[in-house]
Amino acid sequence: AGFTDSDGDGIIDKNKKPLAVDRFCGIDKSGLLYIGKTEKQTLRKRLYQFASSANLEMKTHNHSGGMKYFNLEVIQKKLNKYSLWFDYEKTTQPKERETELLKDYSKLFGEYPPLNK
Repeated sequence: AGFTDSDGDGIIDKNKKPLAVDRFCGIDKSGLLYIGKTEKQTLRKRLYQFASSANLEMKTHNHSGGMKYFNLEVIQKKLNKYSLWFDYEKTTQPKERETELLKDYSKLFGEYPPLNK
């Protein structure tokens, strides 16, 4: 099973519809921003780390996707009127599944989601 429109974190407008994101090789209609995994923390803790790292008033720097959002003003301006949406999938092999989803996404769009490295 590969990447689908509901895998990962994305952005939605006030009507709860995904915001399409222009990618190098197409338009990602799902609004996906980040694909990640957690192995040693709970999902709640990992989402907190993302939100804290992305928050301009927090001093947390332990999530690469959140830090990319924090450090790139152009992304903040683009997303400031939208809501983030989080989706997850349980798996017994999180690293392998993350790798598979990133590979599938890059095959479709020629690059990783905007907040991935």
